[in-house]
Amino acid sequence: MCILGVVNELDLAAASREALLALIADLPATLAQRDATIADLQKRIAALEQRLTAGGRSGMPGNKPPVSKPKPPAKERKKRARGFG
Repeated sequence: MCILGVVNELDLAAASREALLALIADLPATLAQRDATIADLQKRIAALEQRLTAGGRSGMPGNKPPVSKPKPPAKERKKRARGFG
């Protein structure tokens, strides 16, 4: 009837009264276990976020910032002679 804590609606419809009462009796323990799991996962997420923000660089690991040399100043262009003929 119950696989990994998930109850099917069809299973509930076909369950006996005793099975439903047992399921209801187990709910506080199941909820406490889920609350503990959620708290553990929140701690892990907080630790991972802190580890992520504690790094020196931002962005994806392995990507290096582009290195470019400054462009030399543009030379003044030579003006054309105005006579066309």
